[in-house]
Amino acid sequence: LRFAGRFGGEVRSMLEQSRLRNSIEVLPYLPHSESIRELLKADALLMVVDEAEGSEGIVPGKVFEYLGAKKPILTLAPDGAVADLIRAAHAGAVAHNHDIPGIKAAFLEYYRNFVYDRPVFEPDEELLKKFERREITRRLAGLLDSITGA
Repeated sequence: LRFAGRFGGEVRSMLEQSRLRNSIEVLPYLPHSESIRELLKADALLMVVDEAEGSEGIVPGKVFEYLGAKKPILTLAPDGAVADLIRAAHAGAVAHNHDIPGIKAAFLEYYRNFVYDRPVFEPDEELLKKFERREITRRLAGLLDSITGA
């Protein structure tokens, strides 16, 4: 298991005390280009969305990078925008941060599919295309044209 980024002491301690600690590698915060390289090398991705009040309506930019990597995503998030998007895109499993049985089931499914070389998810390519930069730019240009009468 490979984790990259900034982690608080509580998370670091949890990883160091885990029975899996010998199978865990923690990378420091990486420049954006390196973090994207790591995404593309991964077999599956973990996305953790804070359960703070109001977070259910926030979609961080990394969600789109994860979707663009076209890797199965294990998303730990409250019900809301991120969870809805991952489900709609068929991009992975979603569980609440404290749903240990749900997280375990998703992780084991990913692991079994990895071992037996089976695809985990078939993302909705048409939905994902809506989030590509060219498509977003095309829609923005159309909106600007309609506003300016061009």
